[in-house]
Amino acid sequence: MSDKKIRDLEKRVKDLERKLEFFINSFNLSSGDRIADLNERTRQAMEQIANELNVPLFSLFDHSERFK
Repeated sequence: MSDKKIRDLEKRVKDLERKLEFFINSFNLSSGDRIADLNERTRQAMEQIANELNVPLFSLFDHSERFK
């Protein structure tokens, strides 16, 4: 996967995280609910991005792990 695609994915994930945080805060979910909801929605967003790019979902996580 090219670096440009990776940067685009990272930007899209950050944008989704911001939107999810707003959603979670506006419904006043508990801390545990927030984390579980955010994790699930992030996974769904990553899955959608992987499907659009026609790459396996795990490849998105593998790439991000290499840069930690």
